[in-house]
Amino acid sequence: MKRYRMTPEAVRDLEEIADFFLGDSASIARRLFDRIEAKCQTLAEMPGIGRSRNELAPGLFSSLVGKYVIFYRPDEEGVEIVRILHGARDLPGLFE
Repeated sequence: MKRYRMTPEAVRDLEEIADFFLGDSASIARRLFDRIEAKCQTLAEMPGIGRSRNELAPGLFSSLVGKYVIFYRPDEEGVEIVRILHGARDLPGLFE
């Protein structure tokens, strides 16, 4: 079974998402985290389902979970999750 692993930046992104949602509702945060985790595993098993994002960084792909964008790179073991960001952010600026 293919796996995903997260960069320190992606882990930090998840912590920031948790901080934002935990103020409103722990159940909302848990559902979002479950959806993100499920998508990451799906991407590990089928990395080609995402969108190529070479305009941001070489070999980068993305996939959506609600309003959040998972950025990843396929590798031999599955995928490396690079960042998890809200889609309204200045995405090109974050990859310079």
